[in-house]
Amino acid sequence: MKSPHLSQRMARWLSFFAEYNFVVHYKPGKNNILADALSILGLCWVVK
Repeated sequence: MKSPHLSQRMARWLSFFAEYNFVVHYKPGKNNILADALSILGLCWVVK
C-alpha cells in the first residue's frame, strides 16, 4: 500500500490478503455489470 497511515482495520485486512496471490483490476461502474446485477439481486427479495 502507498499510504503509510493505515487504520488498524485496514492493516488487518492487508495482512489477511497478503497470504493470497491475486491481482486487482479496476472497472468503472458503468462497465461493472456483474457487480450491479448482484447488488440489485438483493433488492428482489425485499419487495413482496
